[in-house]
Parts: sequence; structure tokens; C-alpha cells
Amino acid sequence: MKGKVFITLNKGKQVDHIGVRIELIGQIENLIDPKQNITFLTLAKDLEPPGSLTDNMAYDFLFAKVEK
Repeated sequence: MKGKVFITLNKGKQVDHIGVRIELIGQIENLIDPKQNITFLTLAKDLEPPGSLTDNMAYDFLFAKVEK
């Protein structure tokens, strides 16, 4: 599974952050009883370490060999 994340800032603004991360979560939802939802997959990728963003950013990501 692959894709691209875009972060768009307001002109002239700076954003301080504790990191940029993307997560892929596979979950089966039980519509009758939400307490019985099952998470069968959790993957995460850090895209940017903590710091500041001053410009718009675009990050490519890839979760390789994901079995659903």
C-alpha cells in the first residue's frame, strides 16, 4: 500500500510539531456490538522527526508486503 501525504501551511506561518507519522490500521468493526471490534494490523512510519515546518511538505509512503 502506498500513497502521498500533503501538509499545507498558511502563508507565512510556522508549525512546531512533535513529529509527523502515518499509521495503517486494519480493523473489523462489529456493527451490533462496537465493544467487540478487532484490530488485526497496526503499522506505523515516521515521516518527519520533531521540529518546525515553514513550507508546504509532501511525503511519499509505502507499507510493503501488507497481508490483510
